[in-house]
Amino acid sequence: MKIVQSFFLSIIICSLLIACNKNEKLLVKKWRYEKLESKANDEQVAEAKKMLANAPDSLKPEMERKLKEHESLMGGEIFKKSTLDLKADGNFESNNLGAISKGKWSMNKEKTILILNTEIAEGQNMIDSLKIISLDEQNLKYKIFRDQDATLSLVPF
Repeated sequence: MKIVQSFFLSIIICSLLIACNKNEKLLVKKWRYEKLESKANDEQVAEAKKMLANAPDSLKPEMERKLKEHESLMGGEIFKKSTLDLKADGNFESNNLGAISKGKWSMNKEKTILILNTEIAEGQNMIDSLKIISLDEQNLKYKIFRDQDATLSLVPF
């Protein structure tokens, strides 16, 4: 009986280790930002559209330009040019709207949180914890812990 229990326990432990290592291996690639989901951003855009509808004609062209610029940055074509390159050696490079960041990446023990340790200046780092919502060969979706409202979706570059 103990042998059978030990055998099943070994199978469970091996399965968990393989699943955890698989998550890490799936992350190692260059990702491109595809979609931003944010209730706060959606509300901001809706409010801007209401203001635009009621604005004097003389202000509408500039307001329309700013709204299109905002939409492009927050999920449009400019946003989709941003990348996150997670390398097998634990380094990463991020290109967010043209701003290049570098640092180290790791995962928590459970392999559910991606940790980005970004070098922001000599001897100064910023740490972001990204809660992985879903991950497979073609999609990475996460929430940033400091902004639980925003969900970002990425696809291979």
